[in-house]
Formats: sequence, structure tokens, C-alpha cells
Amino acid sequence: MPYGADRHDGWADGPGEVVAVTTIDNLGLDACHLIKIDVQGMEREVLLGAAETIRSHRPLLYVENDLRKKSEALIGQILEMDYRPYWHVPRLYNPDNYRSERRNVFGDTVNENMLCRPSSRGRQIERLRAVASVHDWWQEA
Repeated sequence: MPYGADRHDGWADGPGEVVAVTTIDNLGLDACHLIKIDVQGMEREVLLGAAETIRSHRPLLYVENDLRKKSEALIGQILEMDYRPYWHVPRLYNPDNYRSERRNVFGDTVNENMLCRPSSRGRQIERLRAVASVHDWWQEA
């Protein structure tokens, strides 16, 4: 079903474009090492559409988690898939940026993400805080 054909969450008022949508599982990938998900509150749905790929290939997952009202279900889905999530909350501005730009127009703005590894890869991810439970939130360290 084309995304946007019968769906409107109110966050995208104005002109848009109808696009074809498929699941990651429908791609029939021979290998998958990383899935990066940033889809404005539909991250859990992407995970559900990639369940077989995730089960068979066990890639790392890098998942945006910036909506508190959807966070519990998202973390729950990741834990159910036997993954261990860690908070990764980088600032948008890095003083050591590629273009040596000195002006920080972003202030202290961050991007809220989780780096998730299969539980079977027993090592802790150093320098990132593990997500403690489905109720955890990045600001409550």
C-alpha cells in the first residue's frame, strides 16, 4: 500500500508525495549487518516488517527513539527480539566538524537514538548507557 494514501498523523501538513512501501523482509536479503531506522514514530512498525530478517541475520539496529509516548512499546519490541539497547544521544553540533564551522546554530539539541545489539553478542557496548527497562528514557540517566 502506498504510504500517505490513507494515513495522516497531523505531523506533515501540506503538500506531500505518495510513495510505494514494502517491508525489509520482502527484500529477501542474503545478508544484513545493520538496520538504521528513523521514520517519525513508526520505528516499531519497521521492526515488525523486518522481523524475519532480524531473526535470521541478527544485524545491529540503530533506532531513533525520540517520542516518549511510543518509547515503551519500541523498547519492548527490541527486548522481545532478544536485543540489548543502549542510548546514543549525540549533539547535532560537533566543533570538530568536517567544514570547520565554528557557529553552533543547534545549541544543545541532540538526536535521541538507541544502538541495539543481539543479546547473543555478550559484550557490553562501552561508553553508552544500557536501556534499563521499557520505562527508561534517555534524559533520566
